Amino acid sequence: MRWKLCLALVFSLSDAAVNSAAAATLRVPAEYPGVQEAIDAAADGDTVTVAPGAFAVAASLSFHGKAVVVAAEKGPDETVLRLTGEAAVVFENAETNDSVLSGFTVTGGSHGGVLCKEGSSPSVNNCVIVRNSSWGSNLFSTGGGVSCGRGASPI
Repeated sequence: MRWKLCLALVFSLSDAAVNSAAAATLRVPAEYPGVQEAIDAAADGDTVTVAPGAFAVAASLSFHGKAVVVAAEKGPDETVLRLTGEAAVVFENAETNDSVLSGFTVTGGSHGGVLCKEGSSPSVNNCVIVRNSSWGSNLFSTGGGVSCGRGASPI
């Protein structure tokens, strides 16, 4: 009986080691030129860290339904996502609270700063969402700061 317990413990520990080893940290701009490129390369459980600076975002930044953390290394005072054109930070593929945006100033979006489309419920923390606007009659372009569609429940 004791050998079964030891064998179960060995399998449990090896599973934990494999799962923790699978998570990667992707660095912007050291490894990827932009935040979207890093998100595109990330897998569920990965973390994208962004160095201080202002990063131009010309097309909407999308998490593509991935459970990844996108975090500024130094916080919103030093790391800015400067949205241009019709860009916004968009959660549109039923993201859960495991999709995290943390530590940014999000500014300049003409379709709002953060857009949570129907059924998306990401986590947004330690962010300053300022000087964004919204226009149009589209349900998803009605909030200048954060806009949420039906069933969206961001934290």
